[in-house]
Amino acid sequence: MGCRVIACASTKEKCEVAKKAGASETLTGTDQLAAQVKQLTAGKGVDIIFDPVGGSLFASALRAAAQNAQLISIGFASGKLPEVAMNIVLVKNLTIHGFFFGQYTGWTPADERIMHAAMMSNVMEVLFRWVKEKKLNPDVQKVFSLDQVPEAIETLHGRSVTGKLAVKID
Repeated sequence: MGCRVIACASTKEKCEVAKKAGASETLTGTDQLAAQVKQLTAGKGVDIIFDPVGGSLFASALRAAAQNAQLISIGFASGKLPEVAMNIVLVKNLTIHGFFFGQYTGWTPADERIMHAAMMSNVMEVLFRWVKEKKLNPDVQKVFSLDQVPEAIETLHGRSVTGKLAVKID
């Protein structure tokens, strides 16, 4: 969709999945992430960081960010909450966004689905259109029945999934 994507993953296999999905470059590990990103971007860093991992990767992402970059935190797959070095946020003039999808789907005590229903309907319409137009190609690796939900959760926790899992509700 016009973006140059640098994907980071924990294994070379997951990097290959990212390449197939359209990533321009891929990186593994977090030790030298910022230096590798700076090398790929002629010293600038990246403008947008999408972080579903959290933990120590978030600290590396801050260092890989360009001036005035935006970071979007959507989860903590690492199992660890990130520590945010506010001095880097300040000096680079970064913006950090948190995005909790559950707010839009009823996973909060207040159940805000009704308040967001019209907007979510529009978003889903666009996403489905993009799938139909082949702009998005979701990789559903396995479909579980409703009684297999515990197995699906174990599969996710095993971190072997590189695509999506689905639960079929009859």
